[in-house]
Amino acid sequence: WHWTYHSGQIGLLALQAGIVQRLREAGFGLEERAFAAHLTLARRIREPLAPEPMEAVRWRVDSFALVESVRGEGAYRTLAEWPLEGGET
Repeated sequence: WHWTYHSGQIGLLALQAGIVQRLREAGFGLEERAFAAHLTLARRIREPLAPEPMEAVRWRVDSFALVESVRGEGAYRTLAEWPLEGGET
């Protein structure tokens, strides 16, 4: 797995750090492990897939959301969503 840093990721890390700070100020207990942005492509596959090279994927981000994993249903529920200014590509 390879992650390339660019200006969009720096903005994402700043957003994440701000969220962590405000959650701590509100008294939430948080994990101490490092933040790792990710996108789940497959879950519960029966057989491992051979890794294959692929082109970088780019898309415009105009919001972020707080999403709850619905246990036992394999589904997700969006609890809240916030717009971002000047979405990065």
